[in-house]
Amino acid sequence: MRPRNMKIALTTCLLCFTLLSTGCSADELTWRADAGKRTPLEGGASLISKKCTGPEPSSISYVLFSESKYELRVVAQGPLAENGKPLSELLKSSGAVAGVNGGYFKAPKLLPAGLEISRGKSEGEVWRGNPLVGSCLVRNGVIKLEWDAEWRGTEHVTELLQCSPWLVSGGQTAKGISAPSSPRLRRTFIATDEQKNWVLGTCESMTLTGLASMLASQSVITELKITRALNLDGGPSTGLWCMQSDHEEHCQKEFWKVRNAIAILVRE
Repeated sequence: MRPRNMKIALTTCLLCFTLLSTGCSADELTWRADAGKRTPLEGGASLISKKCTGPEPSSISYVLFSESKYELRVVAQGPLAENGKPLSELLKSSGAVAGVNGGYFKAPKLLPAGLEISRGKSEGEVWRGNPLVGSCLVRNGVIKLEWDAEWRGTEHVTELLQCSPWLVSGGQTAKGISAPSSPRLRRTFIATDEQKNWVLGTCESMTLTGLASMLASQSVITELKITRALNLDGGPSTGLWCMQSDHEEHCQKEFWKVRNAIAILVRE
């Protein structure tokens, strides 16, 4: 074998070994991000904004926080399509430090699609039968992402929001969302390393498969190793709001009013 061909073959073997040993797809290995900008928030969380390159170049903004310092709350408003508050007002009125839009809802009355529990009050119905449905919830004061197959009911649950699909499980792109047919839209997500570290984030113009691949790559959100991630309502619902430590507001405004939001508040 000629030296050049030998080099190509060796490189190919090394790439295949890397894919097999890490469980990563080829796409996951190509994601990169710049150093980004970090802005401190009240209580020690950070707002981080980056440009990322890869299969679907985009920009991403996310709030990085620790469960030891913050509690999570589902902030909901009633069926008030005409009088509903914008996301920023909904979050500020709850005392939140930061938050993003939440789950799917039924227009025009802003009724929840799936189960919603806010401060112990339930609305909507349990969404079952879709293996990619997941729940962001607080059970016995602990924040969790649980998948449909892990459903244990609502005992001791004070906050809960169902949505779909889950994007990352076991640190890898979730199976079942491989079809690249979803459009490139604004996206909202929640993710964790299952070590009490969390991310609430948004990104621009990505497919669901692109978002899942990017989160699983560990090359863009490098501040924690994401093991679970759940997609939230996207497109014109996507929004992010936070209060910086200098008391300046940061707002990525949603294009229409939403039913609910996932908020974080400093633990007392």
